Amino acid sequence: WTLMASNGGFFAAAVFDNRTGTVIAHKAIQRYTTRRKQGGLQSKQDGASGRAAISAGAQIRRYNERRLQEEIYELTTHWQPLLARSTRVFVRVPRTSRRTFFKPDSALSWGNENVRTLPVSMGRPSLRELQRVYMTLTHIRVVGFDLSTNATADAIEPVSIQEPELSSMSDNTLEPEPRPDLIEFVYAVAQMLMDQQQTDERIISHLSEHLDKLLDAFSDPAMKLRYLEDCPHVQGHRTPTLLHLASQLGRRSLIGFLLDVGEDPTIINGHAPLYAGGMTAFQVARDRATRDTFRIYRFEHEGEPDGIDWERARVPDPLSPQQQQENEDRVREKKRRERERRKQQSQKQKKNNQAKHTSKDEDEMLDQAIKENEKQAKQAKQSLRGQVAQMSPKEIQERMRKMAAATRYQAEVQVEKQLKPEEQRARDRELRFQAAERRRKQQQTLPQQQGTSSTEKCTHCGRSLHGLVPFEQFDWKCCSIECLHGQQM
Repeated sequence: WTLMASNGGFFAAAVFDNRTGTVIAHKAIQRYTTRRKQGGLQSKQDGASGRAAISAGAQIRRYNERRLQEEIYELTTHWQPLLARSTRVFVRVPRTSRRTFFKPDSALSWGNENVRTLPVSMGRPSLRELQRVYMTLTHIRVVGFDLSTNATADAIEPVSIQEPELSSMSDNTLEPEPRPDLIEFVYAVAQMLMDQQQTDERIISHLSEHLDKLLDAFSDPAMKLRYLEDCPHVQGHRTPTLLHLASQLGRRSLIGFLLDVGEDPTIINGHAPLYAGGMTAFQVARDRATRDTFRIYRFEHEGEPDGIDWERARVPDPLSPQQQQENEDRVREKKRRERERRKQQSQKQKKNNQAKHTSKDEDEMLDQAIKENEKQAKQAKQSLRGQVAQMSPKEIQERMRKMAAATRYQAEVQVEKQLKPEEQRARDRELRFQAAERRRKQQQTLPQQQGTSSTEKCTHCGRSLHGLVPFEQFDWKCCSIECLHGQQM
């Protein structure tokens, strides 16, 4: 077995022979990385404050953190043959320091089935402390008890215990079984998460009261990595951990709490044994606000030397408070524009409905006006027939001429109304030019001495047309355009 522990700038590692219990190799390192009387790594303090301290002590602690990481990486590389032969590698390291041990190119991998967390508590990492922990793991402690007065030692029947068979490849140890109380506890928490009546605050309060049991469940090496796969009433292939379940249900307050107590966000879901195409807790998030919770947590804790591997967790770039505020403003603006669009659409629909009702009323009024006009036209026709009956043929012919002239004039006026001012002026010039050209040609074709008969006169004013080219329309002959217009009226 191999045992490794790191905390507060202290690191210790040892390789034990399970048959003899002796130490094959060991290493202990100490570096000044934490602030005295304050605690916490310097990088964590820099990430919390948002700026790097420039004091001499801060620079020393920052350098020692990097140097400690390099030394641990060099040690694991040097011990790679020993780690490969170890059937179990127990690691005790803060959640924020796991990156030191489980780098992509490191000899240790968190996904290796031989890597487990230490299930017992320990003090400052040292060789003596690792030996004590190893003895605790490999030995059984028997606690004496008092027999009742009615029972005797002879009454106790000896029980034969059959030793399990061990294969030749065994390391003289048995596979540990998960504690039933821990399994029952995490299943009960999962049921609380699925209960919509349970608020996030109530669930967090319950977990805080039983924090020791929750930490034991996360650190127990016998617990399955995907401990909710067999949980009843839970889709284990979809939400194999509490973090997956909280993310899918949109319980944003629980996400930060679970990450703080050591829940691993790099675990993927799926179907055993390959878990191909599995998704992390971030990828099964319910909505954008839940995904932003992961990104905000990354912003607050990124930069810690032993923090979460956010690339494996598949969490995108961190989200700062300023960016979050901008996103919220953008969402509010989008909702406001959507409300305005719907309001305008509603007003437009209302106007269309009103226009339909108005159009219907106008159609009814128009039908009524048409009927009234038809009635008046019928009455006027009857009255006109009576007037025509009393008119002479000459008066009827004169009336018809005036009606024809009026109709043609109205048509020309209607055409002129449809023309633009520039087109109207061009049309007038063309008409005047054509009229002048016709009069010039008529005067050239007639002999100089020959003119219009002296007996013909202007139809409107009675002026003699002798020597003039009259303006003609129908059988009218006028001396000027004014007389022609007057005749048309």
